[in-house]
Amino acid sequence: MKNIFFILLLFLMSCKPAISQEVYAKFGENFTKFKYKNTYGENSIKFYALPSLAFEAGLSFYLNRKENLLLNSSLIYNQYNAEAFIHEKQYNWKANYIGFQNTASFKFFEAWTSLNLKGKLGFNVSHIISGTQNNNNIVHDLTKEKEFKGIFIQPLAGLEVAYVISDLVYISFDINKMMGFNTVNNPEKLSFSTNQFLIGFHFLPR
Repeated sequence: MKNIFFILLLFLMSCKPAISQEVYAKFGENFTKFKYKNTYGENSIKFYALPSLAFEAGLSFYLNRKENLLLNSSLIYNQYNAEAFIHEKQYNWKANYIGFQNTASFKFFEAWTSLNLKGKLGFNVSHIISGTQNNNNIVHDLTKEKEFKGIFIQPLAGLEVAYVISDLVYISFDINKMMGFNTVNNPEKLSFSTNQFLIGFHFLPR
């Protein structure tokens, strides 16, 4: 619980003390590959990505007069689901994380005043809130496993295609690549490699 409060505090501190130029919400899917190393540093399990949910809600602030450089601060919810076959037995993992995300986006292409492209760089910080490992109906709680606990940090890079509907609203389509690692000092290491696809709805308060 203290990790969740810490994440919320960092999010509030990251928000620029000014009126936001945009409010947005995004929904979509994650496709995540788990990378696991045991205490001997071996990576012998082959994981397969399963589709899972992604949600983001936040604020954007212009950083320059041309209004083509933005800071985006948001709260995020991500599922990371995967499966593997170990000794001919099927295992699956479902992990749910919440956190905050900061990105900077740069508009580098615009056409017909209604279509534009933005590149995006940033990171997010998250903590597990629930999760299960299922093996032939034997269920384990992932929140008690050290390799899933603690704070996960994920650098990200992405591309956003935006279509302007009106002076107050536009929609976006995002493709993001994220690489996550756990800050917990544990001999067993877990990391995530995620491809994320989102559709967003942006509102410009006046």
